[in-house]
Amino acid sequence: MKRNAELRITFSLLIAILIAAITLIPASCSSSPKNSGDVFDLRSRTEREMEFGNREAGRGNFENAYQILHECKRKAILTDDASLMIRSGLSLGNVLFSLGRTDEAYAEWEQAVSLAEKNGNSELLSVSKVYYARGRLVRHIFRAIGSGRGNP
Repeated sequence: MKRNAELRITFSLLIAILIAAITLIPASCSSSPKNSGDVFDLRSRTEREMEFGNREAGRGNFENAYQILHECKRKAILTDDASLMIRSGLSLGNVLFSLGRTDEAYAEWEQAVSLAEKNGNSELLSVSKVYYARGRLVRHIFRAIGSGRGNP
């Protein structure tokens, strides 16, 4: 009897969380820029910021690069620019990988592959697949070295 009551409470709680999540999703989406001039300006600024974020990553300032590139990806989504979303996701994935957050890095790279496929962008699709494969290769090399199998 007590077990049934616990299951009902757990089920009710899960339903309430699910309803709350579904209700909040539309409210959490940002509104798009107001006009094409705003979109162009935001896209141009995001391109420059992404270059800066990549420079920061190249200097080894991964935490700062993460913040910059995460914001770039958010802005790319606002502009609805698939190329910018893909490129910012690839850069963000690189930084996440460098920070040791490999699962998040792979998610960014997989999302880039999916978006490039969806938009028929063969160049960015190839690049996205290379980033993903490179990450897997590096991870396997580190695992082999860590297990002692990578000694020449």
